[in-house]
Amino acid sequence: MSWYNREFTKIQEEQASLLGSPFSKAGQNSNHIDSALLIITNMNTDEDFEKIREDFLKVEGISEVKRYMTKRIQVLYDNRKVTVNHLVGVLESTGYNYVKRICKNCTSTF
Repeated sequence: MSWYNREFTKIQEEQASLLGSPFSKAGQNSNHIDSALLIITNMNTDEDFEKIREDFLKVEGISEVKRYMTKRIQVLYDNRKVTVNHLVGVLESTGYNYVKRICKNCTSTF
């Protein structure tokens, strides 16, 4: 298991305990809120995070952007209004790069 996979697993468990469980046992989101974890390689300062956060929060359907440890953010979004591809587009438009994009309810990375 790679370092990134171990770190992701640790963060995912931490997030699950912080968020509670808005997800049904079948893995479907009952309240339409999804969570995506993005590892951003060139997010080095608080100013970088604030720029990314501001750009995400301009999008209708994105409710929250949190910073976790170095170079990681969590985006909470309404899956009826925003898609994973939309999240990717917003991040790319800011000029920042990511290593791995992982959706809480998805079965694979995007």
